[in-house]
Amino acid sequence: MKMARKQCRVWWPRQLSDYKPSSNLLLFGWCMHSFNSLDIVLAHATSTLEISVNRQQHDIQM
Repeated sequence: MKMARKQCRVWWPRQLSDYKPSSNLLLFGWCMHSFNSLDIVLAHATSTLEISVNRQQHDIQM
């Protein structure tokens, strides 16, 4: 059985391209596949600083 090769493109918003340093951004993505329609990719970029602050706030509340 031959598997179909999948390709995915992610468009990076221009305002995030101007952000320095870009290495501090993480990109999370989800792909939803349907045989009868187009594939949908949802992506979200967040800074590592924002993740650390949210994690610290979560730890304090627990």
